[in-house]
Amino acid sequence: MKVTKKPNEAGSTTLVVMPSIMALSVASLYTTNTSQRVKMAIDKAKIDKAVVDTDSQVMSAFAIYRSLIMPGKDASLLKNQPLIYPRNYFDPT
Repeated sequence: MKVTKKPNEAGSTTLVVMPSIMALSVASLYTTNTSQRVKMAIDKAKIDKAVVDTDSQVMSAFAIYRSLIMPGKDASLLKNQPLIYPRNYFDPT
């Protein structure tokens, strides 16, 4: 069977190809932009998590040092005295 075209059906393929190329380029730009935004969001979440972890470690260390400096009860002396204390810098010896 032979396909014949009528005179009014003869057209340009450019009218079909150009919108297809435009649609593909817009879709690829959208995909690239979305992947970049997701990557930036993941990186920001990692940085925020690292900051929170560091803050909690610093606060934990600070709480430990503070508890060591605070006076504790010694049953043998029946006095409050700190477990660690700073050197007396004004002591002449």
